[in-house]
Amino acid sequence: MRKKLVAHKIPRGWVDDFLHRLVIEPDQPTQAHIDAKAMWELHALWPSLSHPEVKFLYERLLTAAEAAQTAREGQPPSIQAILSAALPHLGSDLPEPHEPAGQAIAPIRDQILSRVMLLSLTPPQPGESQQQLLARISAGTSVSLMELKMTAAGASRPLIAKMQEMRADMEVERQLMLASRDSAEDDLEKLARRVLRMAEATAAEVELAAVTNPAAAGRPAEAIANALLSQPAHLAHCDRQNIFDRDEFFVFGYLGHLSDTCRFGWRAS
Repeated sequence: MRKKLVAHKIPRGWVDDFLHRLVIEPDQPTQAHIDAKAMWELHALWPSLSHPEVKFLYERLLTAAEAAQTAREGQPPSIQAILSAALPHLGSDLPEPHEPAGQAIAPIRDQILSRVMLLSLTPPQPGESQQQLLARISAGTSVSLMELKMTAAGASRPLIAKMQEMRADMEVERQLMLASRDSAEDDLEKLARRVLRMAEATAAEVELAAVTNPAAAGRPAEAIANALLSQPAHLAHCDRQNIFDRDEFFVFGYLGHLSDTCRFGWRAS
């Protein structure tokens, strides 16, 4: 190792100092073990993700870390001083270059992964607040608030795709009805109140059942959707004004619309 370091024209004094501090512990975990452990932790944080989705997320985070490690803006005179200046910002976001604190971390700006940066690379975690979900949207994500809320409540990709499809079908009918019915807005609000009462009651039941069904507690959106869709007659009965011809799938799609307007969060309020 000494020969390789010296071959890179590193001063021998530096090499001696480095090797004196270097400690190599034998029998360390293999790369495969580390990867498996990291992916297990990611799956614990996002239980609704499939194995391929967890693998993709892990690779995305590794790519970001490698990019930060290799980023260079010259050699900073004192890395410790710059890291000390960056420390207060690592829990939120980095200061802009024109701000006073921005100048202090300029040499290693590209080598810092802040919390906001990491959040932008990952899906919502179960339990994220509505304010956090709105912050994701304001940061530029193309995902709808409904999708973010469902993901945060443990919904699987197939369920979200199903909801998107039913919501899209419902939206066509809703727009046609708004254009042709004088009482459309009043009737839709009445439907919204009934659908929300049913959805919120179902969410409360799921929360109460969490003691005996921990899996449902970790993925309330799945449990709520399954409970609602297993009672098509109850969904249809909410549509007393025949806005959607008492079609249970349109009514369920309308719940997705209400979720996107911050009226339902796919968990007990």
